[in-house]
Amino acid sequence: MSGRVFQNIVLQFKDAVDTEIGVIDAEGTVIACTELSEIGSHWNELVSSINDAEESVIPVGGKTFKADCEVSERQRHALLAGGTLLYARQQNK
Repeated sequence: MSGRVFQNIVLQFKDAVDTEIGVIDAEGTVIACTELSEIGSHWNELVSSINDAEESVIPVGGKTFKADCEVSERQRHALLAGGTLLYARQQNK
């Protein structure tokens, strides 16, 4: 259910941004993404890096993640953006 909601939001942003954006769940499964072929992909190897990061915005695997976005007490998600430009901008603030 939340995957559909996230996907609808991501698709609304698709025309406004020229980079990949999406959402992964706590297990590393891509549940929404502007790159439709990525939906359902498992990025298990990134989960520990995201969870262990000291900062909330981190670059991992050529993408930038905003970690620990809680939807409810039981559901945790991370937002993703393609590339590391978002991380660079965050560091310059």
